[in-house]
Amino acid sequence: MKKVVSIIVLTLAFCYASYSQINVAPDNIAVYSGSSEEKIITCSVTTTGIIANYLWQKKTISTDWTVVPLNNDTLKLSGLTDDCYYRCIVTIGNWIIDQYVYLPYYSDTVTVDVLPAFNPGTINSDPMVCFGDQAAFVFTTAPDGGDGSYTYQWQSAKSIILSPFILSGDLKSTDDLIPVDPIFKTWFNISGATSNTCVIPKITSNRRYRCLVDGGAGNVSSNEFTIILDTVKADFTPDNASIIAGGSVQFISSCTNTTSYKWDFGNGMTSTEKNPSTFYYTAGAQDVQLIAISPDGCPDTLLMDSAVVVTEELGVADYYSGSGPSIFPQPAANQLYFNLNDASEATITIYLVSGQKVMEQKVANNASIDISALPSGAYITHIDCNDGKRYIRKIIKE
Repeated sequence: MKKVVSIIVLTLAFCYASYSQINVAPDNIAVYSGSSEEKIITCSVTTTGIIANYLWQKKTISTDWTVVPLNNDTLKLSGLTDDCYYRCIVTIGNWIIDQYVYLPYYSDTVTVDVLPAFNPGTINSDPMVCFGDQAAFVFTTAPDGGDGSYTYQWQSAKSIILSPFILSGDLKSTDDLIPVDPIFKTWFNISGATSNTCVIPKITSNRRYRCLVDGGAGNVSSNEFTIILDTVKADFTPDNASIIAGGSVQFISSCTNTTSYKWDFGNGMTSTEKNPSTFYYTAGAQDVQLIAISPDGCPDTLLMDSAVVVTEELGVADYYSGSGPSIFPQPAANQLYFNLNDASEATITIYLVSGQKVMEQKVANNASIDISALPSGAYITHIDCNDGKRYIRKIIKE
């Protein structure tokens, strides 16, 4: 009997050593104290036998091995507060001689280092930026805990926020605002952004930003911050895109998110009104530019080529007859006389051909104004009669 038992023991030892191997991965884990993030240890078996059961055990520096209430090949760890060790025990059956024999196999020990509780910090920036401007991110609350040595990786992701209804910029997560399309939930590493500050040189779309901070036991995300582009948009329409020289054009603004306006009409005149008007006296195409400025000071510029086409020049003549008032003499050196026909009084406004006003004066019918101080050249005169009619004449100053 002793000889037979000895043979069986040798055979069992040979079978188990040859056909069964227990592996655990990883063999060392670092976690943050009290962290709810799960760390996973897996147990794998190389065997030709039948696996009957998995069993996990845990011990600390001051305690012996105790059973973890789990019976599968994966162990999930979270909420740990002290260094500890784990191992996997697998019971495997092999056919030995004429029966199955089940024996336990022990894995190597997995060491779990518990680091101090870790806070990845809080990032901040200006939540509203102008198109094309840079955005700078900083930590307003620095990372704390872990092993005290931190690495950083800044990331960005698409945002569906199209209006400035979120101004605080301190969202922890925008998952509820993001559609099912995975592209809106995919974070991308920002190349080279691996310090505790991040500068995006040119913002051209609404995006979300965050920083992954590793304090020795893996990355933890900072708060999520959403950058929202200012929605200012310059747009306008001329009420008449084709006029005769001396005619006026009103420009109707259709800007969005705009509180102030800077117009350049291409005729030497400018305005800050919302829906301004101007006169054109020189034939040709006139380019008009509008700079719309938002409440936050962001500009948007629209340059409309050939916004107005002036089709003919005003002529020079002595207006002694025909419709409306007449001006004489033409050309004039010192005094310019006005025959107002049926009107008794008029306001005379004289402009440079570029549109700049140089003189304004009220006159009675058949009275004159002194133009001796004006430089020689061509001028446009508006005659606003007290009967409500306006007339435009071109004059030459000698």
